[in-house]
Parts: sequence; structure tokens; C-alpha cells
Amino acid sequence: MPTILKATGVTAPAGMDGRSFLSLLATGSQARRDHVFTCYNQTSGRNAYPMRCLQTKRFGYIFNAWSDGKTNYRSEAMNGLAFAAMQKASASDPAVAARVEMLLHRVPEELYDCEKDPNALNNLAANPEFREQLQQMRGEMRAWMEQNEDPLLADLRAKVSSAAKK
Repeated sequence: MPTILKATGVTAPAGMDGRSFLSLLATGSQARRDHVFTCYNQTSGRNAYPMRCLQTKRFGYIFNAWSDGKTNYRSEAMNGLAFAAMQKASASDPAVAARVEMLLHRVPEELYDCEKDPNALNNLAANPEFREQLQQMRGEMRAWMEQNEDPLLADLRAKVSSAAKK
């Protein structure tokens, strides 16, 4: 919204979240524009699946507050032929079966190396080689959530605390 307002010459209201990236579109660069936070709360069918993402040029960190290993994620896109074909193929292809399982249940935390894995197929959150990267991005997410009084902050703290005990 701040970008659209700036492009149209309208002053953004005080307290509006985010900042314009119009200069990035115009020049290809912008100071302090090395990451972005994304909030997802519900599908267009109003099914609540709150998620938060921190995306840098190389890594993507996703916190799925709703993921409990039992709840099935359902979006409108999963009603089409592609997801039905994936489910059918999962009966004979373990890789497709694993992808379907991930799409349906997710996990509380996901970490992807977007340079090496642009399709985000290999979740690195449990990989000890990426522990520092996970902790760094988790910390940045937590700080952003604190700054913005995100209602999912308590969920992040609880899930991270629970994961640390395992």
C-alpha cells in the first residue's frame, strides 16, 4: 500500500505498516531493502492458517503458527486438478507423497536456501549445518513481531521453546 500511495502522490497515514519500494522499481535498488516480511492469516474462504515469512535474497524462513501435525491445510487451489493429480501420484512416488504431506500439514518452522533450492523442496530447519542461519532469522522474525505487536509472537516463543527441548 505505501508504494501505491507514493506512486499516486498520496501521503501515507501515520502508523501505516511497511514502506514504499517505488525507488526500487524505478532504479533497481533501495537502501535498507535486503529483506521482506510477509503475513498470511487466512485463505480467501476464510480458513485461518496464520503464517509469517522472512525472505532475504538467499534464505526464506517461514513460521507456521497453525501447524500442529494434525490440522490439514486447505486452500481453494487444492480443489483443482493439479492437487488431485499430486495426491494420486503420491500412492506410487515417495517424493510426491512427502510433498503432499508437507502441503497438508506443514511444520512449525521452515528454512529454505533459495539459491540452491529455488522450488523450496528441502526444508533445512532441522539441519544442524543451518542452525545459526535458523537462529538468526528466527531472531529477526521475533524482533519484527515485537516491534509490530504481532498477535502470533506468543505462538512463536512457545513453538521455539518446545522445539529447543526436543
